Amino acid sequence: MPLLDFIEAHNGALTALATIVVAIFTVVLALVTRRQARLTKTLAASTEVAAKAAEDSASALPRLERAYLFVQTDPDSLGNLRHAIQQAKVHTFETIRVNVSYELVNHGKTPALLKAQRFTMQYRADTDSPALVPPEPISAGAIVIRGGEVHPQTDFRYPLRNELANPLRPEEIERLGSGLYMLLFVGSVTYDDVFGDEHETRVCWRYDPASSALVAFGGTEWNHRT
Repeated sequence: MPLLDFIEAHNGALTALATIVVAIFTVVLALVTRRQARLTKTLAASTEVAAKAAEDSASALPRLERAYLFVQTDPDSLGNLRHAIQQAKVHTFETIRVNVSYELVNHGKTPALLKAQRFTMQYRADTDSPALVPPEPISAGAIVIRGGEVHPQTDFRYPLRNELANPLRPEEIERLGSGLYMLLFVGSVTYDDVFGDEHETRVCWRYDPASSALVAFGGTEWNHRT
């Protein structure tokens, strides 16, 4: 048969040609496999990046949307002390009552559930540390403070008030003016956000005779928000 005769006559050439074809196919298959492996690796990396981005976005959402409670005081609360310090040396008065007016403000986007709070005023030696005042649970239950709102809601600012337990005598005010003693406004609030996490806002502010203002005192241990 002519075909068989042709194959027998060119057996060596045909075998070499087949070997070349198989080699080419093997090389092409290897290249395709390697490209596929790179694509698979790239896809896996992209999937991991996308998953990480989604996780970061989900964890960032509470931070962006949660409640943030701040304590704001009336800047004129202690205005009477400036005059009292000036008059203390001549003792033109018997005693003077001292108090701070304040309010709570939710600077977050979602409601805060106020669970506990406590504020005090303290007259202490300059060498003393502030007295810790753990917040006390609100007996009537949690108070909802919506995002962007002030608590309590009234027709005037700073409706909350905290007064020093005992009126200050002239000699005590003189010590305050000289820096031997200090007047502190200390407090903290505990609240939940809508994501179920608990937070604390803690303040410790010292009366500054030079400016008649309250300034942060005691570092982050006494002044922080979680």
